[in-house]
Amino acid sequence: MAKSQEEVFQIVYNGLIFVGMILSIVALFIDSKSNANLYISSYTFISAGIILLIGFLIHKILKSPNASNADFFSAFLSNVGPFLLLIGILSFMLYLVISFKNKIDSGTLSDGYALFSKLSVVFILIQLYITYNGMKTSNFKETGSISKIYGSFSYLVGVINIFIVAIMATILFYFSTDG
Repeated sequence: MAKSQEEVFQIVYNGLIFVGMILSIVALFIDSKSNANLYISSYTFISAGIILLIGFLIHKILKSPNASNADFFSAFLSNVGPFLLLIGILSFMLYLVISFKNKIDSGTLSDGYALFSKLSVVFILIQLYITYNGMKTSNFKETGSISKIYGSFSYLVGVINIFIVAIMATILFYFSTDG
């Protein structure tokens, strides 16, 4: 990609992620029974931005001059892995919110769902913050490689969020009332 194309690409994925983050923050502070649409929108924007970012990172990894198979796999896990984990979490959360939209909007869920839903959004925002700080380093700008510290913290936050989302799924599947 030419330099101007990279800049436009960065603006697009940053914009999508930023809009999704703002919608997520708004959803944290609104206690209405129709939050499902807001969550669906925010997760979709963040997912679209992250998918574009993954494509950008893969392009940078493939463009590096010393790209052997072992180096590619290592770079893929350290750079793209945290984003793939986040995409997996967001995809499953989208599935849950879309599948149980009527239950979420009707307010027939236990109070634990609202707590874990907000916790999950906070952990998504933390994971995005960690990876964005890793992307601001000069090493990332030159090589497209996130430092191992940022990648490890992002993985840690993602694994914690997996447990939170699993609890949300359990609440949605087993702890809702009909009226």
